[in-house]
Amino acid sequence: MSSVVPDSFKNLSSSLKTLELSDCHLQGKFPESIFHLPNLRLLDLNDNYNLTGYFPKSNWSSPLEMLDISYTRISVDWHHLTRNFKSLRDLYLSNCSFVGSHLALPGNLTQIMWLDLLSNSFGGQIPWLLLNLETLTYLDLSRNNYVGQFPEVDSNWTLNSSLYDFSKQQLVGPIPRHLTMLFLYENQLNGTIPSWSGSLPSLERLDLTSNQLSGNIIKFHGLILRSIFELENLRVLGLSSNQLSGNIIDFQSRSLSLLDLSSNNLSGNLEFEKFSKLQSLRAFNLSFNHLSLSFNHLSNNTWPQLEALDLSSCNIRQLRWKNLQYLDLCNNSLQGELPIPPLSSYYFFISNNQFTGEMPPTICSLSMLHQCIGNFSQSLSVLDLRNNKFHGAIPSTFSKGKLLRNLNLNGKQLEGSLPPTLLTCRELEVLDLGNNKIQGTFSNWLESLLNLQVLILRSNKFYGEICLPKTKFPFQKLHVIDLSNNRFSGLLLTKYFEHLMAMINSQEHELKYMGEGYYQDTVVVTIKGIEFEMEKILTFFTIIDFSNNTFRGEI
Repeated sequence: MSSVVPDSFKNLSSSLKTLELSDCHLQGKFPESIFHLPNLRLLDLNDNYNLTGYFPKSNWSSPLEMLDISYTRISVDWHHLTRNFKSLRDLYLSNCSFVGSHLALPGNLTQIMWLDLLSNSFGGQIPWLLLNLETLTYLDLSRNNYVGQFPEVDSNWTLNSSLYDFSKQQLVGPIPRHLTMLFLYENQLNGTIPSWSGSLPSLERLDLTSNQLSGNIIKFHGLILRSIFELENLRVLGLSSNQLSGNIIDFQSRSLSLLDLSSNNLSGNLEFEKFSKLQSLRAFNLSFNHLSLSFNHLSNNTWPQLEALDLSSCNIRQLRWKNLQYLDLCNNSLQGELPIPPLSSYYFFISNNQFTGEMPPTICSLSMLHQCIGNFSQSLSVLDLRNNKFHGAIPSTFSKGKLLRNLNLNGKQLEGSLPPTLLTCRELEVLDLGNNKIQGTFSNWLESLLNLQVLILRSNKFYGEICLPKTKFPFQKLHVIDLSNNRFSGLLLTKYFEHLMAMINSQEHELKYMGEGYYQDTVVVTIKGIEFEMEKILTFFTIIDFSNNTFRGEI
């Protein structure tokens, strides 16, 4: 039923209350008659990107209580919608086609509880009168172009006082006591975090990530922000990628399960004992500030539910945790032997430290180093150990059934040859072994890794000719290959180049980055003699670097 035609849905009963058609690949014009069904309470058309249409042009009253037309091309006239949908409680309008670029005041949506306006093109000041809606529990205005500051309360504010807009010298409305979720991430809001955010008694989630908020995280306008961390119901707090400064205080909110303060200007020496009361934490991120962390007085039982810990660039010198699924300790000052990742780990990032020596056998409770990496947890997806000081050979035994997608051993002193047992890692997409001392001829068997997209063998001791492909369609998904600074010789073979289909059709890829979940793949490339680290790899990015070898013949 992918094509909507005028007769679609014509036989629907007038008694119909619920119509759910999300992600059905619908295309064409959606019939206006659906909006006239007298008993329809729920209409979900989410994720039908090619579905067009309009609301009925004449005035009418719809009994709809839940409407979701997110990620469709149905035209939305906000004035028309608020005038005719008087029973709406849940309204989802993410990434829609609005008439006009500004969101008007809430109009007749006095009963609204859930309002999702993510990823539209709204600009200017946020219409703070939305907070006047007494029944509002969820508000998402993220990924828009809103600017300006939060309205502040007057000097005699109390829990029941109104929000005060100094620029207009008028009260904006009562503090929304029932608001449980407020999402404003990826806008251009500036100024400080509003003091009244700590006086929302029902607040469970607050995400202000990727704005331009500044000022001291503790004090502003003579008020203290501490109350936001004492909210009994607060479970998620996202303040990442702003310009917040100052020292971090003791947090009291025992309900917090996700706390992200990364990529700010927080500073000072920080003892992790300050966070010991946050016993419900599952994910914690302090990366990319100006902090020096220590764990001297921290109990091993702190954060028993912790699954994701991101402490990149925190000047850490010792390691503490176990039972983590995600652990990022990149760009620190960790020394000595490589720490043992928990068996529960899906992601383990520990690049750019000062580890030395061989990888310890205890890393997998086996007796020989050569068996260790090959016997990591079956679920391990990314192993990033680049830019440390390990030596020895790459393990020669990789057991079958591995889900390893990214193996990055760049920038070490690894020797020996490339083990063919890597072929057991059938899901491998990124293989980066650059800047080592690996020897041998070109490994044609790498063609058999059908998902391989990035192959970096630069600056090793490979030699000899690149022989004819062993498979009929070699390297079909490859779009980054770097064999530079080796001793490869002989002719460049046309057969390899003409089958690089991912490169040939690179412009057909959609705009997205390589990676998954918490991790986005990175790669270092050389352009005009200058090295660039691409912290994210666009799927249509292509590069072939065979420089500084001894190839001969025609191009």
